[in-house]
Amino acid sequence: MIFQEGELTIRYVTENDVRTLSNWLSSPEALRFYPALTGSKTPTSRFREKRGRNCP
Repeated sequence: MIFQEGELTIRYVTENDVRTLSNWLSSPEALRFYPALTGSKTPTSRFREKRGRNCP
């Protein structure tokens, strides 16, 4: 464990996490929050529309 406060725990990634991370990082819904992983410089237009047209 790296850090724990209340219900939040941060720990090292282990071999047991590989399947979960692989599924999560291949999900279009999750990837729209991480534009660098998709080659984009900004979040998807769907995100910008919710925040306003002039938001980056």
